[in-house]
Amino acid sequence: MAEITHKGVWIKWSSLGARDKGWFTLSTLTAIPFGMVIGVPAGEWIYRIGYHLGSGGGAPNTLRMAELSGSAAYRYAVLAAFLCAAVSAAAWWRFSLNQDELFNRIQNYALGRAGAWSLAGVAAWWLLSLGGWTGPFLPGPFLLAASLLLAVLWFRAVARWA
Repeated sequence: MAEITHKGVWIKWSSLGARDKGWFTLSTLTAIPFGMVIGVPAGEWIYRIGYHLGSGGGAPNTLRMAELSGSAAYRYAVLAAFLCAAVSAAAWWRFSLNQDELFNRIQNYALGRAGAWSLAGVAAWWLLSLGGWTGPFLPGPFLLAASLLLAVLWFRAVARWA
């Protein structure tokens, strides 16, 4: 069974059995390529927001994602990242099946609340777009916001129960 350490940031390695260590390692290692590929547009968006705020509304002269996403190497990297994310999700699911009630309570709280708030955000965006109040839906920044919400809710659950 996993013991959550460092205020929810990590899992105590010595508390895991051999099978749990394998699933955890596979999930973590296959999530890294996904994070690297997602980090490229996320870094650009964050940089653009900071530049826009700091320059008083100017746009930076940087490589745009449209130029990068057109390259064959990046397209294959995205495909590989997608496959790695699927393997990571399946490995995490197998890992969490073997965990105790507290771990699953924390995980279910964070995933459930983040999913509900994300769904509410998508529904609100869609309704506002029907009236012409918002532009086209951009899934990338929304995915980043949902991931940050998941992290915040995870740490809140750890503070509450662990």
